[in-house]
Amino acid sequence: MPPGQNDADYGAAFHDVVLPALDRFEPEFLIVSAGFDAHARDPLAQMGVTERGFAAMCDAVLARVPRAVLLLEGGYDLDALAASVRACIEVLAGGHETFPSGAGGDAARAIAATREAHAGAVRSPLH
Repeated sequence: MPPGQNDADYGAAFHDVVLPALDRFEPEFLIVSAGFDAHARDPLAQMGVTERGFAAMCDAVLARVPRAVLLLEGGYDLDALAASVRACIEVLAGGHETFPSGAGGDAARAIAATREAHAGAVRSPLH
């Protein structure tokens, strides 16, 4: 994803790429490397995801996978990290969150490129 992508952009990527992959694979158990570097206040990633976006990602995964473990692995703004972890714990405890609508053109182009790359990888025989 290019810099500046927000909750809606990540939601579009989740709905178009991540969730269909989970639906095809049908995992019974999933270990998630729960990094929060994409938070809007994180000084490194230049993304615009909020606590709501991380909670929506968590909710979307938990709706498809019977058991999941989230392992904390990153985020460099400690207040944003704490708020994002809390939002995900609230979902793990039974709360719900959805992605906002309104993804931008940069997200759509990144999603299309990902789908194209994935299609090429699926067609290529393994040697």
